[in-house]
Amino acid sequence: MQALANSRTFVYDSLEDQDFFDTEKFRQRYEDWVANLCGNLGYKTRRALFKNMMSGDIWLHNGCLKISPSRHVKLEAWDAIDADDVILSLDNSPEKIGSGLRLALSRCR
Repeated sequence: MQALANSRTFVYDSLEDQDFFDTEKFRQRYEDWVANLCGNLGYKTRRALFKNMMSGDIWLHNGCLKISPSRHVKLEAWDAIDADDVILSLDNSPEKIGSGLRLALSRCR
């Protein structure tokens, strides 16, 4: 729950939203993120970092969490698997939300 509380949120089409999705800034932040992960986690190559990485999206809207697992299609590319979304209420206990997150991650391919 703390990770969710620490996450960024955006108002659609706000200046912050537009800045975050600016192509050049996004590309640079992505490269910085990859370098940071490799350094902090001890990976020597991008390939080693991404080989078994799972990915998903978490959306918060009107008190509901939607956790969407992804399918690993290329080394640094994932596709959504919409049929496998896990939807939870923020009113659920941390244990229930953790269980939902584990379920969503188990659906990553």
